[in-house]
Amino acid sequence: MIEIIFALLVSYVALTLGHFVFRKMNINTGNGEKLVYSAALGFAILAYLVFFLGLAGLLYNWLFFIILGSLGIVLAGEFIKSREKLNFQI
Repeated sequence: MIEIIFALLVSYVALTLGHFVFRKMNINTGNGEKLVYSAALGFAILAYLVFFLGLAGLLYNWLFFIILGSLGIVLAGEFIKSREKLNFQI
């Protein structure tokens, strides 16, 4: 059960992080394309984060949870904006 919650948290952070960067690039696309591109961009950013943490020798569970949790809290406002713009149905 905890793995499902963790997967949802990672997906939430990846989607909102990708939407934030995608919005800053100021590219106009449809809602479906924006959702897919935001998720892909967010997962790519998280992958590079893990890669560089590993290169620095700082790949610890607790550090990743702290970074992921802080990104989740910081990007909460972005999630609300993206939910309104992409018409998420929750």
